[in-house]
Amino acid sequence: MHYLVNRYIMKSEILDKLKELYSHPVLRNYISNAIKIQGDSKDYLSYFGINYNKGKLLNLKIYFTFFRKLTSDEVHQLIPDSTDFYKDYDKLLFDAEHTLSNTGCTFALKIDVNGNITYYYHYRLPGKAVKLPLKISLTEQEIEANNNTRCMEYSGEEVFPKDYYLLFSASNITKLLDRFKISFFKDHNLLPDVIEYTETSKWDKIIIGIDSPPIQEKFVKYISDKDMLDVIEFLCDKKQLMTASCSVYENSDTKAVYFCEKKDKVFLSNNNTIVTYQHDLFDF
Repeated sequence: MHYLVNRYIMKSEILDKLKELYSHPVLRNYISNAIKIQGDSKDYLSYFGINYNKGKLLNLKIYFTFFRKLTSDEVHQLIPDSTDFYKDYDKLLFDAEHTLSNTGCTFALKIDVNGNITYYYHYRLPGKAVKLPLKISLTEQEIEANNNTRCMEYSGEEVFPKDYYLLFSASNITKLLDRFKISFFKDHNLLPDVIEYTETSKWDKIIIGIDSPPIQEKFVKYISDKDMLDVIEFLCDKKQLMTASCSVYENSDTKAVYFCEKKDKVFLSNNNTIVTYQHDLFDF
């Protein structure tokens, strides 16, 4: 009984902290600006994620993806420094079909439990990748299918670049799962269709998306401790959400789970979770 009481208290504390972070004036202003920029567009994507480590919440992350070209004034409302952003932004194909390699332009605000703010943008350029990963060799098919990515994070005075790669060959997916010490897929005799692999100067991670909701649910349980799993399941149940994908960091207990509205298709356009719950995401 004492153990169950402690789990309830832990869940309540995490949910209270998420509500506090979601109420932060900088984040509220960011959401308001992004929704205004989106306007009446029917071509959009918004979702959120949380990072955690051994039952401790680390941050809350709010994402908006735009599939049209934004004006300089609009971009300025979403990132504090657009110097690097505009080096290749005009090369994006905004009218092209949305695919894994053509994902629009995503902006995010991340706020940690101490109130520190990080801004983020990410987009993929047309054409095959020129800069290749340092720690894994892509197959010829992966080289042809991958685009050059532009991704930057701004935390105070720090500007932090990140490189993303899509891996879909069974050999490379297996290598990454072994490298990141994930036995779940081997135990279930299956492989994810694609892994998004991130290399940085500080850490590497993999983002795993699973099309099957039942398998996705099992994987979330596999990577999450009981306290955080209580929070994840509570959010999904009370707000009709689903976990869309998960991140695992190398040589670290830090994990991330991303949430979107419960629909038949995950992470495609017209899933606008933040707009739906812009005022009451963490009100219960």
